Parts: sequence; C-alpha cells; structure tokens
Amino acid sequence: AQSVKLFVSSRGKIGFLLDTEKEPAELDPKNAKWFSDYSMVRTWLINSMQPTISAGYLLTNNEHLIWESLRKVYSQRENNARIFQLSNEFWEF
Repeated sequence: AQSVKLFVSSRGKIGFLLDTEKEPAELDPKNAKWFSDYSMVRTWLINSMQPTISAGYLLTNNEHLIWESLRKVYSQRENNARIFQLSNEFWEF
C-alpha cells in the first residue's frame, strides 16, 4: 500500500486517494482534465493488483473507496497491530 501511495503522490494525484480531489461540475471546463486524472489513478490502482483481486474493484467508481478497502485489507501497519493484539490475547490466555 505504501508503494502505491508513494507512486500516486509523486505524480501529484494523492488527492484522489484521500478523497480531497472533487469532481468539477459536468459543464465546468476543468471536468475533462479531472476525468482524465481520475481514470489514470484508477488504472494505476487496478494495474497494481493481482487480476484475481482487481476483478472485484473494476466496477467501483471511486478511487478513495478502492484505496481505503485495499489499505484496510493489506496495510502492513494494520496487520502488525492486529498481530500484536492477537499475540497479547494469546499470552493472556
């Protein structure tokens, strides 16, 4: 997750993952550029996954939701916290 975040951030598109990059109104001239950037970030996310994982996200139209879902499932930091919690519970048992 961190490598994807770093990659997207280095391209100046982190707002799509953090949900701070909002879609302009459909008739706004900035909408075409926003949609292009949106599609690019979506492509990066989907292509960074194994096909068996990405298949479940192809119809999701919100990068932030994709990012949060993947972060929760695959984040090493959260996994470490859960491992620590389970270890403590094991030793208290």
